[in-house]
Amino acid sequence: QDLIERASAIDPRNTTRVVQKREVERDNRFEIGINDGIVAGGDPYTNTNNLGGQVDFHFNPKSSIGGRYYQSANTVSSEGRRVLEQAERIRLTDSSYPRPDINHVKDTWLGTIAWYPFYGKLSLADLAVTQFDIYFMGGAGQVNLASGSATTYTGGLGVAFWITNHFSTRLEARYQGYRDNPSDGSSRQMDLTVLTLGIGLLL
Repeated sequence: QDLIERASAIDPRNTTRVVQKREVERDNRFEIGINDGIVAGGDPYTNTNNLGGQVDFHFNPKSSIGGRYYQSANTVSSEGRRVLEQAERIRLTDSSYPRPDINHVKDTWLGTIAWYPFYGKLSLADLAVTQFDIYFMGGAGQVNLASGSATTYTGGLGVAFWITNHFSTRLEARYQGYRDNPSDGSSRQMDLTVLTLGIGLLL
């Protein structure tokens, strides 16, 4: 009678699926990847996009060190065009009027460290299991500008999805800062927000 009552109480529409799959092994493994990103902030007269590559060495699933390189593509912003056009109009009658100093970024080199304290898994429509890590990162390096080079530093957070044991994707948001030195001899603090999307290969 007890078995009949328990069987009658079962609701076949109410099921719970448990994700049972080991995490992607990341002990002493290299990861190489490419990424694309947009930059907010910095020189107000330019719009900047980054295309770059990175390499990371994972000591274990919680820590890694790496290096990154970004090549920057720059276009003149609407504010930059307005200021440049205004300056050219004034220079028609006053040749001593200075042109705006646009000090765009050429490329960036960074050394980084990352810490992965939060870990989870996703079941994608019962077709695949994806592991993800939320991580914090920081680093420093050199940024090459139209006027020369400067020391730069960065920090932020991201989400890494380990699709398979050899393939990964990353979403990352970070702050980057440096001081530039335009040709007029001044010094300005530049504060950037960098958003990137990348894919990687675990070796």
